[in-house]
Amino acid sequence: MKKYLTLLAASYFSIISFAQTSGDLSYGSSYTFNHDSTACATFIDVFSLAEKSNSFIGDSVKFIGFSGQVMYEEENTTGSTFWTVYYPYNQNWVESDEQVSGGVLNAYFPSDINKIISGPDTVYIYGNSFFEPIPDACSYNTVSGQVYIDANTDCILGTGDSAISSLKVSSVGNYTNSPFYGNSSSDYSNLSGNYSINIQESWLNNYTVSIPSIYQFIFPYNSCSATSYTFTSLPQTGLDFSLECADLDTRVFAGHSQNVRPGLPFYMHPCVSNIGCTKVSGTLKLKLDPNVVYNPANSSNPADAISGDTLIWNYVDLTNVGNGTGYWNTFAGGIELTPNLSVNIGDTLCFEVSTQVPTADVNSANNTYSLCLPVVNSYDPNIKEVMPAGEGIEGFIPASTEKLTYTIHFQNTGTAPAINVNIIDTLEANILPNTMHILDASHAMTPEWLNSNTIKFNFNNINLPDSTTNEPQSHGYVRFEIDMVQGLAPGTEIKNKAEIYFDFNSAIITPYAVNTIESPVFASVNNVNNNLSVSVYPNPTKDIVNFKLAQNVGEATITLVDLSGKIVYTDVILSESKLTLNLSDLSKGIYMYKIYENNTGNSNIGKLIIE
Repeated sequence: MKKYLTLLAASYFSIISFAQTSGDLSYGSSYTFNHDSTACATFIDVFSLAEKSNSFIGDSVKFIGFSGQVMYEEENTTGSTFWTVYYPYNQNWVESDEQVSGGVLNAYFPSDINKIISGPDTVYIYGNSFFEPIPDACSYNTVSGQVYIDANTDCILGTGDSAISSLKVSSVGNYTNSPFYGNSSSDYSNLSGNYSINIQESWLNNYTVSIPSIYQFIFPYNSCSATSYTFTSLPQTGLDFSLECADLDTRVFAGHSQNVRPGLPFYMHPCVSNIGCTKVSGTLKLKLDPNVVYNPANSSNPADAISGDTLIWNYVDLTNVGNGTGYWNTFAGGIELTPNLSVNIGDTLCFEVSTQVPTADVNSANNTYSLCLPVVNSYDPNIKEVMPAGEGIEGFIPASTEKLTYTIHFQNTGTAPAINVNIIDTLEANILPNTMHILDASHAMTPEWLNSNTIKFNFNNINLPDSTTNEPQSHGYVRFEIDMVQGLAPGTEIKNKAEIYFDFNSAIITPYAVNTIESPVFASVNNVNNNLSVSVYPNPTKDIVNFKLAQNVGEATITLVDLSGKIVYTDVILSESKLTLNLSDLSKGIYMYKIYENNTGNSNIGKLIIE
């Protein structure tokens, strides 16, 4: 092994002996690495080596992965009798100095190779470790404390108080030299509310420790607690976050794990939550649509009792803290329902959820909830939905709409269980992150804010079955509501999508859930049901646009308005006829059209873009 020293870095090269041999074929590993004490990290390149004695021109070596795939293949084109093949299976691998113990870096080769084949010879590969001294490794130290609900405001975690688990505590450092892995680190509070963060001590000027500041599903600070701590030295202990709990507020909701199709089972999760710390016991009720069949044997949490068309669950001591379940708790039923074959695409199945209202409940209005699900055909299982959906593909909604409810659906369509599922949702500028309230989730879930408008939903250890093994159980979802910015101009789009990660696979990007602020003219028109079939083309257009009615439509009126609500065109169009408009006199921008049948009131509303 050769060692090259510079002022701030050390470079190394080493070969691990060829311990595995089969006939003329041998296997070994080599690595090169460079330690940078300013970045506090070691940069490593790892190679697999195959050596072939008695080789010949046209001879070949194949590196085979664990699924049988060829990871790398090379042919002897020189005719060398003693032939060496390098496979760079792990390049630009970086180990933080945080992994250095006693001045020695211990790293393990996470090889993706199962075996090497050359002619009749096969060598099976095993992982390797190496130990290398890092004399100039950076130092690390800790900050620690507790996170808890301080019920009596005495500034200690004592009798009657509640530790908060699974809450992320973060540290952000200010360094003379920026660490390779960035300047932030974090830990999640455990069942006792304790956290401990390992922080890089070398090159440190100061650091700040805090918990998320924009949430409604967690808790506000009380008078005992600092909102953040800033220090210049390590270690530090007793950096506690003493918090308050919200008023008692039970609320009900219902989620569904996939869209509804005739004759195919789907899962529904009626639930009740309490954002306060006062314990509440009661019953959760779900009134079923008459066109579904309840399947208790296939339900994950079937009802405790049935009364006519209503399922009933009993819940006990529901609170927002305690029992080691983190800081967002709910009681949820889990039932399998199968729509009758008599339902058709376009029908709706409606359900009612309720719970009794506790005496101290601050909002009795959210103790009942109605949900109607459309019957659909084939669908994308990984989607983000919004309620209200609005009218048309643009999702037109009134500017007076206060809240939007988003549901992110996901399904494991792979060939093995998904151990972890993580969803990242970056909220756009026209909704308010600090008003978010999580309503429901299909499985145990921990939310965390990545920044001021990006939230991550962590379904850790979900072990979600794949769809080929258990289709009904392969689905999941999370649902939340959030306030809109008020006073948005007509035509403003509110678009949101989500990134869904199954274990270490690449993200699945959902289609956008879209709403558009409608014109005041259309906001005042009732019965906007979009059940009038109209073709509008081309759209976008530069000047000419055609409106074509379907068959069996009587006389209809067409109105075209700009985003201020000013009517710029109106006319009458007859069944099966085409109306061609020249819009070259209008300014570029977004317009909205409404066509309604004069006799029935059936209508179609949409957006027209002039480029």
